[in-house]
Order: sequence, then C-alpha cells, then structure tokens
Amino acid sequence: MAFDSREVRLASHVPTGLPLTSASFRLTRSPVGGPVVVRNRWMAVTAAMRTLISGSAGPMPAYQVGEVLYGPAVGEVVASSRPDLAVGDWVRHGLGWREYAAVGAWRRIEPVSSADEAMGHLGQGLTTYVGLRAAAEVRPGDTVLVTGAAGAVGSVAAPIARLLG
Repeated sequence: MAFDSREVRLASHVPTGLPLTSASFRLTRSPVGGPVVVRNRWMAVTAAMRTLISGSAGPMPAYQVGEVLYGPAVGEVVASSRPDLAVGDWVRHGLGWREYAAVGAWRRIEPVSSADEAMGHLGQGLTTYVGLRAAAEVRPGDTVLVTGAAGAVGSVAAPIARLLG
C-alpha cells in the first residue's frame, strides 16, 4: 500500500546568521510504501538543525538541498508486513520532516498523545543519559558539573544525574 506523503525539503542552504524564511524550504508530495510505513505525529525541531541547514556538517551530515530534513520523529505504524511490528504500534525513528515514512530502523514506544509525552522521545534525554552513563561512567555519589546547561543536552544533564544518584 502506498501513501501520499507531504515532505519538507531544503530549498537552499542558508548561511548561519541569516534568517530562515519559507523560501528556505519546499513542501512536496511523494508516494511512500514499504514493509513498514509510519504516519509521523511529532517531529523534532532542534538548535543543531540550524547548523545543518547552513550546509555545515557537525557530528551529523549537513542537510542536502532538495532532500527531506531528517531528524527524530515519533508516529504510528499504518502498514506493516513484519511479524514484530503491528499496525497501531508507535515508534521513534530518524526520518524526520515528512507525513509518512518508510522506516527500516525504529524503536518501539508507548503511544504518544500529547506534546509533553512526545518531548520525552524527541528531546536530548537519551544523548544525555548515554553521555553520563557510558562516557562519563557516573555512579551514585559522584558530583556532576554541567558547564553547558543552557543547551538541549545540558538542560537535562543535572536532572538525569540527580536521578542516577
């Protein structure tokens, strides 16, 4: 089954410091089909996306002109031929700014019914948790100093460190 998907594509790279306008993006339609199709309900908009829109790569590849903006999204499975994923299941994936996505990689999540719930899946909590546990190896009783607490990762580092003891 194919779905008619609206997609947000980059129309042109916009240098950092210049404002983004509707002319920076193009809304297109494209047929989507595959073994697993998800209807996105929530998509992330992050500060890092601005750098990617400028054409500068960071830890992630820059957005390419004409391509759909990728990034975290959560949605409901609307078609599946896989035995481990049913229509009606909810997943998180990285295919971003499109109404429907043919996903090959996902993480199953509980259904999301509000923006607050979506933020738990689209925010930087997982990045922070992995950084604290795997990279910094924080253990109960450790003191954690967060020096970049105004950003997406830093703003959740202290609460997560507190939960880790």
